[in-house]
This record gives sequence, structure tokens and C-alpha cells, in this order.
Amino acid sequence: MSELDRFELFVHVATAENLTEAANFLRIAKSSLSKQIKNLEAELKVDLFSRDAHHLQLTSHGKALLEHCLSLMKELDNTRAFCQKFHAEPAGTLSITTFGNYYASKYLFPRLAEFSERYPKINLVINTTERIPDFARDKVDLAIGLSYPVASDIVRRKMLSTDFMLCASPSYLAKYGTPKTLEDLKQHRYISLLSRPESHILRLKPGYKLTIQPSLLLSSSQDMLECAEQGLGIIQLSDFKLEKALKNKTLVPVLKKYYQTGTEIFYYYPKYRYIRPALRKFLDFFFAN
Repeated sequence: MSELDRFELFVHVATAENLTEAANFLRIAKSSLSKQIKNLEAELKVDLFSRDAHHLQLTSHGKALLEHCLSLMKELDNTRAFCQKFHAEPAGTLSITTFGNYYASKYLFPRLAEFSERYPKINLVINTTERIPDFARDKVDLAIGLSYPVASDIVRRKMLSTDFMLCASPSYLAKYGTPKTLEDLKQHRYISLLSRPESHILRLKPGYKLTIQPSLLLSSSQDMLECAEQGLGIIQLSDFKLEKALKNKTLVPVLKKYYQTGTEIFYYYPKYRYIRPALRKFLDFFFAN
């Protein structure tokens, strides 16, 4: 086995932090994988992991090597993507993360059958989550529906614009009163999203700012909607996620004059020197204007 192959094995073990999990993913024997990692440590004359009975912990040398290996893997992916251009028909697996199921339901699922028929050799892994992905560690090719700052090695393209609205159920407002000012919100129960980088800071129009301690943190916007409809507090979500609840009047808007409007929502992908044909076809099919 070449040293480059061992570096790739090292990346899998380092990101999994568990030898058994990495071996299962790679479909090789745990003992064989352990031997290759030990051989790599012997060649480098450093310990890459500190080991206990349950998991592996990267040493300082291991962390430094992982950073370089991730860059190396990206260049290898670029090279493989370039070589794949030699083939007329795009193929391979794309790993796609959508921020919640709204974007998958709105942009992907209705056209998946057509896409699969047109590009039968492209396999898709679609993860609907509300966690911001780490493109390198999670091996994500494309993330859809985010509006957060990203690293310089990530490309972002605009999908749509949205207004962030504050809403509560009629039953909640009847019990606790309707807030008239931003400061009034501090006396109310606020429901926020666990994965938001700043779950305690509201998205407001320019010139206004409010920090509020959430009384309830949830893992998805759908959970936020359901809890708000049950009268558990005030939420802030994109207007399109609130559309059905507002139409059915299970939620009503509050403090409209403070809304952050025209917020851009993006899709993201790593900045490759050569975009894989499978990813290029996917982007052109689903997002070309």
C-alpha cells in the first residue's frame, strides 16, 4: 500500500474518531486498518492518535496532519473530477444537504424522477437536516438553503430572497399579551433553532438589534412551528416556511415593522478547480436560470 493510500485511510479514521466505524465504512477488516495506521505512525515516527477503549483522539501531530490531508484529498478530488471529464456520461455519487425538508420538497423531489432518467449513472445521497455541514469532514458536495457566512473555499450562489417574520399562536397572545416593542419580547417565551450560530439574536431590519434568551431550543423549524402552534412561545422563521400556518391562522405575525426583509438564501459547494461533471449537471438541471 502506498503512503498516499495510508493518508486516505488516516483521514477516514480521524474524521470518524472510531476504528470500527471507519473500517465498516471502508469495508475492510478492523485489524487491517489498525495495522495500516500503525505503519503510517511508524513511518512518520510520531503518534497520530491517543487511544482508549472507546474512541481515538487526535494528537497535536494528528490534527496538523489531518489539516494537510484534507487539502490533499481536495486536490485528489479535483484531479479525479478532471479525469471524469474524459467520459461522455456523468457518473458517481453526489452528497447533498438541504437545510430542512422545505428545500428538498420545493426544489428537488418534484424533479428527481426526470433527473434520474436523464442521468441514470449519478447516484444521490440527500440529507435533510438543520445543521450547517462541514464540507470537508462530512464529504458534502452541495448544501441547499443556507444564509450564513462561509469559508473562502466555498462557492455560494443565490437561490431566493425571504423575509424573517416573528409569529405566535392566537392562544399564546391571548394568554401572555401581544408585544408592542422589541423590549417587550424579553418578557415573552422565545423558541429558537438549536443549529443557528446565534440562536439568541433575532434577525431584524437594519438599525435594530435584540438579544433574547430562548426558553426552548429545537432541532428543526418544523418542530418550532408545531410548538408555536401549541402556544409555547414566539418564533422567527422565513416567510415561506410560515405560509401555511399564516393562511390557516394557526399563527399570526407580531412586530411587523421590525422584520428583516430581502434576506438572500443560497446554495453552496466547495470551490473546486474542476467541478465534477455530475455536480455540474445537477446544478444546471436544478438551478440554472
